[in-house]
Amino acid sequence: MTTLVTSALMSGGSKVSGTGTSARAGNQPLAAHNGPLAAAIADPARAPIEELLGHHNGPCVSIYLPTDGATDKGADHHRIAFKSLLKSAESSLCRKLDKVHVREGILSEPRGWEKDQDFWRHQGAGLAVFCAQGFLRRYRLPQPPPSLAIVADSFHVKPLIRLAQDVARFHLLCLSVERVALYEADSRGLVPVELHADVPRNMGQALGQPGHVTKARRSQYNFTEPDTKMDQLHRYFRRVDDAIWRRHCEPTGLPLMLAALPEYQTFYRQSSHHPRLLEAGIARDPFKDIDNRDLHALAMRAIEPVYQRMIDDLHTRYGEARSHHQGGDLLHEIARAAAGGQVEVLLLQDDHRIGGKIDPVSGEVAAAPIGSPAVDDALDDLAEMVFRHRGRVLVLPRGQMPTGNGVAAIYRFRMT
Repeated sequence: MTTLVTSALMSGGSKVSGTGTSARAGNQPLAAHNGPLAAAIADPARAPIEELLGHHNGPCVSIYLPTDGATDKGADHHRIAFKSLLKSAESSLCRKLDKVHVREGILSEPRGWEKDQDFWRHQGAGLAVFCAQGFLRRYRLPQPPPSLAIVADSFHVKPLIRLAQDVARFHLLCLSVERVALYEADSRGLVPVELHADVPRNMGQALGQPGHVTKARRSQYNFTEPDTKMDQLHRYFRRVDDAIWRRHCEPTGLPLMLAALPEYQTFYRQSSHHPRLLEAGIARDPFKDIDNRDLHALAMRAIEPVYQRMIDDLHTRYGEARSHHQGGDLLHEIARAAAGGQVEVLLLQDDHRIGGKIDPVSGEVAAAPIGSPAVDDALDDLAEMVFRHRGRVLVLPRGQMPTGNGVAAIYRFRMT
């Protein structure tokens, strides 16, 4: 039986074993600066990609589709484009499998999405779908991917690795008495996250009294005494906090920013046991007189000082590593180190591409024009190699890279 995991990249999903240290215990940060964002930078969005890399029961279908609009016209366009990609995947699969098995097995659920207008109206900037026999995952992406459908013995995850490694990634929890909403935030925008069933949608539901809260933006909860109000708020926030951690933040390793009224900020933090709750927050009603663009701007303004400290620490560590022959920015050297599993941290410039391929065994770089047929981005090859050896891949804007070469690495061992 196929289990569908659908979420924003990379939120929600099933808990994946084999990902190392428990997220609640906290992973080692990149540098001396500690805290929730440091831990997220140390191990960003690893579990879902590792799950895909570890799936070897082929044939495997990987579909990427840019979905940059939520209008009816845009939804129709995306639905038709997805149908075309599915047809391409089906054609490839039918060379290996019986057509009935393909249409009623591997692609049966994705084929059902073609006519689901509501599904296509609620997409992010892109969609990624991965399916094989008994396996199905789909993710809303924060940035448009290339449009492609690939059938191979393993999943095609290179676009996903690059999209997943924005350093400034975190969950944004929007909270009031009447509503709960969760977003995945990064430097490009906000992507809504479908809440797990365990997360209460409002205070009434959390306390088992859903009739007390029925309309958004209007508090109908009747508190009888100040002590009762305080107790009920704490119970509500504890329920939300625990479910958000277990069902969303722990599986992804992302830190959490809270957007709520100032008094709710205080109550929530007193009630919370979330190990990656950021001190930075948005102290206002996130549901009143504000759209997602303005909410994103406030979130990035709040995260900026913390984020900049992380970048400064990263630069310091790279400089120290390079001075001890344990870091560098030459592609051929990094590729050889990656093939040997020696790259601990790979830094990629977000707009940098290098045409060619890298042999995953020898690390040899075969350069080629980026526009040539069948030529991939060599940096995507490099990122996948590092990921497979449990290294960390971080994508940074041009101005925040420690060197001007578009690529840099910190090695696990001194290079001789």
